[in-house]
Amino acid sequence: MSWLPWQSRIVASATLVSASLLGVACGRVASPTSATPVTSTVVPVAPVAVPDVSGMWTGTWISAECKPIGNDWWRAMCSAVQRQSLHHVFRFELTQTGNIVSGTVSLPSTTDGLGTVIVSGTMSPAGDLSLDELRLLNQDNTPFDDGFTQSRDTTWTLHTDGAELTGDVVIAYTGTGARAGSARIIGSIKTAARSSGS
Repeated sequence: MSWLPWQSRIVASATLVSASLLGVACGRVASPTSATPVTSTVVPVAPVAVPDVSGMWTGTWISAECKPIGNDWWRAMCSAVQRQSLHHVFRFELTQTGNIVSGTVSLPSTTDGLGTVIVSGTMSPAGDLSLDELRLLNQDNTPFDDGFTQSRDTTWTLHTDGAELTGDVVIAYTGTGARAGSARIIGSIKTAARSSGS
């Protein structure tokens, strides 16, 4: 018996459907192709280098201004500071781990006779460093307490390339009792040299 073209197409379609159903019944359904896993690549970033100021620095600083508020004690102190303007000395003893800097600053020529300030700060890649006072000690490294000075806050705003050190200092005092009042000293580094360290 001969088949008309449209009959042939119907038979072919029926055959394909039957084959598909038979595959399902026999558990032979083809699984979809697995997608290619996506992987990410982490590119390591090199640490940013910062200047190193570890070691001992010695030098001089100039007091450009001293503003007293209160009784005669503060005015006398500012007068003495200004008379010594070109003769202030300092000593930094600093350690540095990465960009964290800590250590001590000694100002033996400051008129109040205080010895050591414990400081800490963070170095920027550009060489900018702000050292803030954490604690004040007497010259014999005992905790400072004269019964009058409520606080003395010191901030050194510095810049370095690792070989030279420049910058400014602000020392702010407040007092009570016989020394009620305050004073604010503003100065800048005149000379600085590293005597030990990197």
